[in-house]
Amino acid sequence: MYYCLNKAGVKQSYMTSKTWRSVSKYQRIESMKDIRGGDVVVFYGHVGIALSSSQMIDASSTDDEVRITQLSKSYWVKNFICAYRVF
Repeated sequence: MYYCLNKAGVKQSYMTSKTWRSVSKYQRIESMKDIRGGDVVVFYGHVGIALSSSQMIDASSTDDEVRITQLSKSYWVKNFICAYRVF
């Protein structure tokens, strides 16, 4: 996340999913139905970047890969905390 945001011109220090939960400088999105492409999506123990309202890109530490995944998967729905509109 840190690398992607900085490459996009957003000066943001490294943050874990726990740190992202209390960010106040970006618009907080409380519902998954309001997610848009470019939003930072925060889950328990994980952070991703929304490609659209239905997909995100994330780096899996267990699978050692960057992947596109559906936000509607039960795991993501169950572990969703919030999203942030950074752009």
